Amino acid sequence: MATWSTGTVIPITTTDEVQRLKKFMASTGNQILVKYSAGWAAPCQSMSDHFQLLAKGSTKTVLFTVDVDAVPAYANACGIEALPTFILYQNGSKLREVRGADADRVSELVS
Repeated sequence: MATWSTGTVIPITTTDEVQRLKKFMASTGNQILVKYSAGWAAPCQSMSDHFQLLAKGSTKTVLFTVDVDAVPAYANACGIEALPTFILYQNGSKLREVRGADADRVSELVS
């Protein structure tokens, strides 16, 4: 099993990956930024390149993208009501949230 780290966007598309993400969130000291999105949603697609660039430039934040259609129960449990939604976590707790395709506000979440 590969180690998750900064520098890339890690896709979450299965319930097994969701469980692994939850364990990682609870055990890492890194900040975690999760993009909740769907392939059919134009605003989500418009943020994909920007999110990739943020991942490449980040040294302290691990970036994930959760496909809400692939794991709808997890998206519902996280209270996702708008796409895309970006949530910054640390030590398993939510720190900040950005709803919508606002590149500037999302950039502020990444260290």
